[in-house]
Amino acid sequence: MTAPTNVSQFLTPEQVRRAKTLMPDAKKIRETVIKPNMVAIDEKLGQKNDPMYLSYLVVYLLGE
Repeated sequence: MTAPTNVSQFLTPEQVRRAKTLMPDAKKIRETVIKPNMVAIDEKLGQKNDPMYLSYLVVYLLGE
């Protein structure tokens, strides 16, 4: 699978809002947004994912 190109592919609108308040701290995004929601995120993306990779991806995508 290719990397998501939009955070809405794996985060809810509320999770996106929360991540925006933590920008650009990838570690805080991982701990407060990504890790607590890994089961749902993995299901949405159809594979097991690394929380740190996803948090860096969130920082990158929201920073564009």
